[in-house]
Amino acid sequence: MKKLRYFCLLLLTIFWGDVAAADITAKMDSVRQEIKSLTGKDRMNAWKTLYYMAFQTGDNSLSMRTLDEWIADAHKDKDEWSESVARQNKVVDYYNQAKYDSVRITAQEAMDFCRDKKGLTRKFFEAWHLTICSYHAQGQYNTAIREGRQMHEEAILKNDLFGQSMAYYNMGNVYYTMRHFRQSVEALEQSVRLLQREDSSESVLLEVYPYYGDALEALKDYKKLDEMTQEWGKHVEHFGKNNQNQLDMPSVYANYYIGRTQALLGLGRTNEARQALRDAEKNISDTTTFEWLYLLYYNAELARRDGRYDEALRLNAERLKLSHVIVDKPTMIPIHLQRADILYSAGRYKEAAEMYKQVYHLDDSMNTMQTREQLNEMNTFFQVDELKVKNAEQEDLYSKIIGVLVILALSVFLIHRYIAARKLKQKNEELARSNAELQLANEKAQESSRMKTAFIRNISHEIRTPLNILNGFTQVLIDQEGQLTESEKANISRRVEENSKRMSELVNTMLEMSETSSHTVIERNETASAGHIADDAVQLSGIAHTTAPTEPASPVRFELQKGGADNVLLKTHPFYAMRALRHLLENARKFTRQGYVLLRVTTDGQTVTFIVEDTGIGVPIEAQEMIFGEFVKLDENASGTGIGLPLARDIARKLGGDIVLDTTYTGGARFIMTLPI
Repeated sequence: MKKLRYFCLLLLTIFWGDVAAADITAKMDSVRQEIKSLTGKDRMNAWKTLYYMAFQTGDNSLSMRTLDEWIADAHKDKDEWSESVARQNKVVDYYNQAKYDSVRITAQEAMDFCRDKKGLTRKFFEAWHLTICSYHAQGQYNTAIREGRQMHEEAILKNDLFGQSMAYYNMGNVYYTMRHFRQSVEALEQSVRLLQREDSSESVLLEVYPYYGDALEALKDYKKLDEMTQEWGKHVEHFGKNNQNQLDMPSVYANYYIGRTQALLGLGRTNEARQALRDAEKNISDTTTFEWLYLLYYNAELARRDGRYDEALRLNAERLKLSHVIVDKPTMIPIHLQRADILYSAGRYKEAAEMYKQVYHLDDSMNTMQTREQLNEMNTFFQVDELKVKNAEQEDLYSKIIGVLVILALSVFLIHRYIAARKLKQKNEELARSNAELQLANEKAQESSRMKTAFIRNISHEIRTPLNILNGFTQVLIDQEGQLTESEKANISRRVEENSKRMSELVNTMLEMSETSSHTVIERNETASAGHIADDAVQLSGIAHTTAPTEPASPVRFELQKGGADNVLLKTHPFYAMRALRHLLENARKFTRQGYVLLRVTTDGQTVTFIVEDTGIGVPIEAQEMIFGEFVKLDENASGTGIGLPLARDIARKLGGDIVLDTTYTGGARFIMTLPI
């Protein structure tokens, strides 16, 4: 359940009571007259007061005009700090109005103004932060992630902890929305650790903790969530003692106790969770806040565990009713899932099944536009699969006809040559050359047909296997209904998740091959560190999460040796470079049963070399070049389609580099990717 906040309200910290619009207008006229006689800081403070009055009227155009006047006067007075505050408020106003194009324009103006100015670095990153939030709000997740990474790199160059933490915070939120919970946890944990090192950012830290807690709960890492909330509590107490006049302290305490409830419920400590939830309720006075929605959700969960199913359903319905205006599927999915769980616990299996079905459709609609396009392409593939087979059969028939015609033509030609060999010698030679070309073309056509047939067979096999498994378990769930044990349900859930992921990875690889093939040359107009490319490839391949020490029982360990790669910059296309390296890592992990996989990054000043070495099955001498052919599989029983290595080499060459197999290495396989600096 994701809270819909992006620190925008933190950037607007003045709170007003209920004041009539006419009274505000009169006070604004008075302040405007007063500004004329003021100078320096007093004048800028008066502008700030005037803006907050305009904001209180709810007239957006008046607020914007006041901000423009403030900016112009601060610029004329050469008060850079006051001007940066006014510019930042303008970005916030546009964000609160959901005018995201205007957010990005004014945020860029604010960043340009604050860039490299002493004392304005934090304002620079606050404006960038809102730019990323605007992309996130519009569902442009890839752009938001890219902006977050660029923001992080800029913050490292400026040695600014706040900027680094906000970059991680934004990426963590986007990953959460995309339901990539492990990446979300990792990014938000980095944000928290950086903010803990900056005393001036404790209020921001207390805003990040709830998001971090939600991500840990989604990952079901309750032990870590418990440890984190204890750490969180210390900061809450410290902040409360040193900020007695903070108006939002009840919200701070409420969020903390909700986090404790999440951890305690996950650990099965129900009575302690009940007390934590009561402590949260003491700090919630407004039933329109997100904290109140959380309170309803966890009270419903406690009622379900106590067997008070009618009360649990009532609380869930109230939560759902209050959330109907929220266009935020990550928030809505747990509410529907909770209702399904309550119905199931109450023995109302038919209603529970319908609700689980709604959850499935709601979760399915969470996919990004890219994922939907992938599914559409997969559906198209299924529809034309039969047509491809028919075309292959027809091509085979044409090949046979051509073969018969060629044989007949050769027979006539040979007879004719026997009769008039000398007279037609020159013509015979020309015809022989034509025949050779025809034969070569025929062989290429047959090879192409064979490869297409092999491709269709491989893809059909790779898709049919997980589909059969998914259909089988679906039938089991329908037939067995409530008779399955927890162990059986957990096993089914794991197998369904594994095979769904397998199909998704297959579609992604095919789309990747199609996209890469469409480029003759990949532009190299971005600068990135070699270490950053290596880190991203490791994270995307998932190799670190399936090997020791992350998985102590794994017989394979993974090691990354970057040396000074973090300081080596190369001009390339980081996204495609990371793709190529990811395929090499996935290939190494797939064929290594025990031993190690090593990624080593080196440079000679002209090129960067990424070496992926493993102790796997290796590559036979006779297949050392053949493995770079499309759809080539040395082991027909192995999973995959045989396009990872050729795709990686194709990308590397289009980036001005290459990928080769080190034939001198006999302990497994060693692939070397080079990219120009």
